Amino acid sequence: MTAKWDFLELHDEKDQAEFAAESLAVSVQLAIQKAMAKSCVSQKQLAERLGVSTARVSQILSAHGRNLTLATLGKIAHALQEDFEFISVRDLQEIKAQSRPSVRRKPAEIVRLEEVWEIAESPWTDETANENKFPWKVAA
Repeated sequence: MTAKWDFLELHDEKDQAEFAAESLAVSVQLAIQKAMAKSCVSQKQLAERLGVSTARVSQILSAHGRNLTLATLGKIAHALQEDFEFISVRDLQEIKAQSRPSVRRKPAEIVRLEEVWEIAESPWTDETANENKFPWKVAA
């Protein structure tokens, strides 16, 4: 029996557009939550700064807050004293690739672990759990 996973695929243009919108909304919500955590700002504090109810902030950060306007996002950025930038994933990947240092090492740089650290003997001994240390105390 083989599983058919094509029900997970985006079949038409409408599905693809909805997925893109949902994906962007989740990305924005995660950026807001990350900025809130970095600034140690709670939902209640953000609501006070925005002049809205705590329920509205909760709605913005939940699945029901998908239709955020740029004006609302600007107010949130100002309230968190954060600058957000809209950037495509492709551009972000290029930036990461350019800034990533080369991970390759030359053979001369590769050293053995023993050469870097002195491996000392451990004060702990390895004993099995079934070893009978007290032979005169055997349970019948």
